Amino acid sequence: MKKYYKHIILIFFSLFIQVGFSQTYKLDNSINGTTIPTCSGSFYDSGGSGNRYSTNENRTVTFCSSSIGQQLRFDFTTLDIGAGDALLVYDGNSSSAPLLFNCSSCTSSGYLISTSGCLTFVFTSDNSGNRPGWAATISCYTPITNDDCSGAISLPVNTTCVNTVASNLGATSSSGVSSP
Repeated sequence: MKKYYKHIILIFFSLFIQVGFSQTYKLDNSINGTTIPTCSGSFYDSGGSGNRYSTNENRTVTFCSSSIGQQLRFDFTTLDIGAGDALLVYDGNSSSAPLLFNCSSCTSSGYLISTSGCLTFVFTSDNSGNRPGWAATISCYTPITNDDCSGAISLPVNTTCVNTVASNLGATSSSGVSSP
């Protein structure tokens, strides 16, 4: 019987550690204007999980990968921004980086990935009406390079169209073989 208690206690502490260190970020005054190094967690508008964002907001936050060589990924399970409000996402550590995403009066879900290792979120809301906002899960990944012609990863040809956001930002010239 003692053997089973040890397993139950081990499972409990494993779950506690995983849940206990999962960070939640709300774009409110507590993180406005900051840069956050992370590779995990949840990201919400100022209303948090299940609540609407406020009127008259003007907030900015930058997330950067906390693991060298990895890029950020934000998976949006909810994205509902009202007319007159906007969520802008820049691929870099400031709002002067290239604009990656512009959501004004939109509803969507999907994901955003960084090519620079950082994403900067700028959110503004007007003085009338507010919407559910957003909920996203943060993760990091190691990008796969496909720069060299020899050893390149084959890309599938499908019979249906699948929209994909891609970039050649950071691509390098092929080595050993001239470019086609």
